[in-house]
Amino acid sequence: MSPKRRKPNDEFKDIHSVYAKIIELLLVVQPSLAQAANKNTNEVVRTLHEIAKLAETFTTLRVSEHDDSVAALLDRLDTEGVGLWNSATYLKSSNGPPTSTFAAARYAGFRLIEAGLNDNPSEKVLVDVLELSSKVGMAFIDTDAAMADKVLTDAAKYQLALSRIPAEQTERAQARARAVVLYWTARMEAEWKQGNLDMALHMMRQIEDKQIEMMDPQNVEPVVGRIVDTAKSIAKGRNSDKDERDVVDRALKALEWMTRAFSIVDRHQKTSKLSSSLRRMILRNMARSYYTSSIRVLENLDKAEEALNELARVLNEAEDTAKGEEYQQLRWMSLAIYKKRNNTSAEKYLSVWLPLIDNATLTEDLVQDILLELRALSKSQYVALLHCRGMKPMLSHSFVVVTRALEHLISRALQENEFHQFVDNVLVSLILHVKASPSHEDAMTSLTKALDLISTSEDYRLERIPSTACLTIIWQIGDNCYTQKQWRDAADWFTLGTNAAFEAVADIAQSKCRRKAALCHIQNKDYAKAGVLIGQCSVNEAASCYLGFVVAAHQAAHHVDMMMKANDFDRRMLLMATNFARETQNHPLLQPVLAGLLDTLKEDKEVDIHAQGLLVIRCLARLVLQMTEEPGANLKKLIPMALQHFRTGNALVLDAIQKKKGAIVMRDLSWLWRVAYNSAVNGLNVWEDGDVTEMFLIARDVGGPPRLIPSPYGSQLMAASFKASDLKPEPDLYEHWIMASFAAISGQAFKARSQQDEEDNQQKARLYNIAIDIDNLFELARDMRSKENNDQAMAHIVTVLHLSLVYQVEILSSIQEWDHLSRSIEAVRAMIPISTSTYEAIADILWSEKSCPVTVLFDCLEAILRATTQQGMLSIRKFSKWLRAICSILLSRGQFEDRSKALVYMNQAIDVLKIHGSNATGDLDTEYPEDERHWLISTAFNTGVQVTSGLQIAEARQWFEVATILCQFIRDSPRERIEETYHGLLSQYNDAG
Repeated sequence: MSPKRRKPNDEFKDIHSVYAKIIELLLVVQPSLAQAANKNTNEVVRTLHEIAKLAETFTTLRVSEHDDSVAALLDRLDTEGVGLWNSATYLKSSNGPPTSTFAAARYAGFRLIEAGLNDNPSEKVLVDVLELSSKVGMAFIDTDAAMADKVLTDAAKYQLALSRIPAEQTERAQARARAVVLYWTARMEAEWKQGNLDMALHMMRQIEDKQIEMMDPQNVEPVVGRIVDTAKSIAKGRNSDKDERDVVDRALKALEWMTRAFSIVDRHQKTSKLSSSLRRMILRNMARSYYTSSIRVLENLDKAEEALNELARVLNEAEDTAKGEEYQQLRWMSLAIYKKRNNTSAEKYLSVWLPLIDNATLTEDLVQDILLELRALSKSQYVALLHCRGMKPMLSHSFVVVTRALEHLISRALQENEFHQFVDNVLVSLILHVKASPSHEDAMTSLTKALDLISTSEDYRLERIPSTACLTIIWQIGDNCYTQKQWRDAADWFTLGTNAAFEAVADIAQSKCRRKAALCHIQNKDYAKAGVLIGQCSVNEAASCYLGFVVAAHQAAHHVDMMMKANDFDRRMLLMATNFARETQNHPLLQPVLAGLLDTLKEDKEVDIHAQGLLVIRCLARLVLQMTEEPGANLKKLIPMALQHFRTGNALVLDAIQKKKGAIVMRDLSWLWRVAYNSAVNGLNVWEDGDVTEMFLIARDVGGPPRLIPSPYGSQLMAASFKASDLKPEPDLYEHWIMASFAAISGQAFKARSQQDEEDNQQKARLYNIAIDIDNLFELARDMRSKENNDQAMAHIVTVLHLSLVYQVEILSSIQEWDHLSRSIEAVRAMIPISTSTYEAIADILWSEKSCPVTVLFDCLEAILRATTQQGMLSIRKFSKWLRAICSILLSRGQFEDRSKALVYMNQAIDVLKIHGSNATGDLDTEYPEDERHWLISTAFNTGVQVTSGLQIAEARQWFEVATILCQFIRDSPRERIEETYHGLLSQYNDAG
């Protein structure tokens, strides 16, 4: 704020008194100016403003008084004004904006010079005064906006007067241009400081190019600098608003200012050399604004790149040496543009990344910034491009860029000791990056190269903790590959752990890495590589010795296979190998030897494959089943192998029976199905459900009777065997066959339940096949009952039949085979009494199935109620629910026969109520529900009324009698109303009759 001005008083009524006061104040203030340097001394400032005010008064009085003695005063004031102006120069702050003392001194000096002007100033004088007034206005911009506006408004008259004088190409032309440009620059900055952006832009546009061209470079640079500062302020904004639209708007507005500043510099560059740093600053800010505004104006991204290219050219031409940081800024800005464009080539990226890393002074913050940028680049642009037809995958350009940059960063960090602390962090980033590479070979090449750089460094060693961290990540990646059965890739990852870069943990990690890699090679059946790795491990490690044994066993099996392919192969060699493997109890070797022996028997037409082949198959099956019981056995590999052996035996038995050799294979047949059955039973708690089901299916198909109903499951083995007169079932076979069939059906049913939500066009066919298998089980049970007539054996399988019937109802209702469902229930009911709990489960299934026909549901409910009278009472609560459902169905039909049947059920409900109408024990399950009682009485009464309206008096009397009897089982029953209605209706119809 400006100091408080004194009001003019009567002592300054003439020009001489004003002059005297000015001289007096000058004598007071001049000694104080030297002490007021860089200080805002309030007394000095007040005095200077008073001098300026007196000088204005002097100027006003001079116009009104025409005294020849005033001429001498003018010269003195002009001289004092120049002196005061020059004294103010020493008050200017070297850093920061001008102080209020400096501004006041210049203001007072300017007013004194103005007071000393002649009445008709020349062009030169106008130029000087305009320049001085503009400088005063600039001095006040940061300290007193009101004073700045006042001074610049007063300066407008000098600019106007100057504009009326024709400009000539003389020595004064340059000074005139400088003064005018300075004036408009001051007006521009003052308006911007007051928030008048549009007015400030108007003032900037008043600066003419021809005036700029006449100015010296040292005078042009401050003008351009103020325009650029204004543009930067516009782009930055006056608040912390980070809204994207606001940021883009500010960038677009700043661009107009930046463009004007650059056009001034570019135009002036043709005639004289401006500061290179000014040109670089403009280009940097232009590029920044173009980049920010490219969100809305897409072509501005190209303009931003053009600005950076120009900046690079100017930097290359610059003679100053301290421009390394500017190059780094240029590279960061180029990366931002490339990242936003999304189609930059890898070569272009690397042309920026590699020099940026080479010229960087690595710090923790800078390294983190580089890693974050590389991670973002990898995530935003990583797309693995694959050749068609299964060819080798190609790496995306961004993946190559990130990989090369990380490798280069490791190399840079190894060059100087103070950068060594960043090596481990960058190495971890490289590992995490290349694990997603579509090309495993390129990933291994990159990591090996980086690790070799570390291991060959003369003054750097990876410490124990970062080594452990890197190895942990490598092992996790290797384990994931192993889980996905990518054996070769997993082996390569584990082998990386043996690199010399991890020598800090070599004592505990290298052998472990080699063992893990060897195990992967074993899975990949590359036993030679596995053997090499195990050979590099210590012989004092038990785990390494065990893996060596496994490799040796697999290599032995491999040599067996090679032996069989030799031209001079003899089956006796396999027999000797079999004896050797059996004597040494080498199960991993014995299994492939026996498998090879079986293959040779199949190829030899002179050998009885049925007798000898089944013998070998029995050995193989027994061996594999024994191996499944060993600790740590690989069940996922062994169980499918065992299943395949049983299937092969099944095929041989079927072939033997078809060729009339059934008697030869009977012992093998019996052994196969019994072992399969017992294995499935033993595997219930250990094997996968699908494997158990498959083994029960094999036991059923190998040992079971022929398929009485066609089914795609299993073979037709026993169909042929039962035709032979010499093949008779053993006494307990039927029961085992039924149990095997039931176990297989249970497994299939559970699997079908888990897949019921899946969209599968073949799901209905699979469910129907299970239903056919259940029908076969029923037929097998009926056959067993007719042939064996063994009530004790049938008692054992009653529960199986009940559960199978529930499975059948569930499956057939889901595929809506209602006729088939009804036939199945009748077939089982004709064979054995169906328990109440089974009927109840069936009813629950049918009740929940909305599409179930009423007839099917009704038959089931009737069967439930019949079962309650024949086999004992079920839950009273459920009995009441089923009875209500049956009666509702019967009454909805509206026929006399159906109502008569419903009346029977109503009387049955009364009989139950007589026993369970009052609950002394408090058990809710044994008391007839209250709501069901109310339903019974209301239904009986309403039906009686309905029948009465049809003049069926005898039937109506029965319904009213039921309602009357039910009243005694209901608290607060409407007995009187029922009896009154009953007697009223009867009397009415009797009178009518």
